[in-house]
Amino acid sequence: MELNKSLIIFPRYQRHRSFECHLLSKARIGLALMEHLINACNLLGHGLAEAARIAGCIPAYRMNYFSFEQLIHKLGCDMFETFE
Repeated sequence: MELNKSLIIFPRYQRHRSFECHLLSKARIGLALMEHLINACNLLGHGLAEAARIAGCIPAYRMNYFSFEQLIHKLGCDMFETFE
């Protein structure tokens, strides 16, 4: 049986900032999803129900970074091999 490992990362570039990555609460996940939902007006209920459903079942992290070197060091090189 194959497991579906889902994860959402909300990256945020911030100049001269140290790397930070923290788990969001379900309420903050829903808010972040709604902030990034560009076509909400095209969805039933403006996407609120779907954002709440996703927030309830998929963990999400807010990640602040300044450079790709931080990402490679903190997250590991394997993640970036597909971009080479």
